[in-house]
Amino acid sequence: FELNAKSIYLYHHEDLYRYALSLVQQLGCHRYSIGSDGHKLAHFRLGFDQLESLLEEYSISKEEVINYR
Repeated sequence: FELNAKSIYLYHHEDLYRYALSLVQQLGCHRYSIGSDGHKLAHFRLGFDQLESLLEEYSISKEEVINYR
């Protein structure tokens, strides 16, 4: 499941992603990717600090994030 920080924080879709996270976790998802969809330098790693908190809140470990750096 992809967590797109630009969509979550710039376009204010956090509630939608929280809902989706609950669903995919119930279905047994254990692989996630994070991204910022950064087509501009200003969007590079946009909201990644907040994403880390969201991952912790949903008990998603760094090992479950396929592109965690």
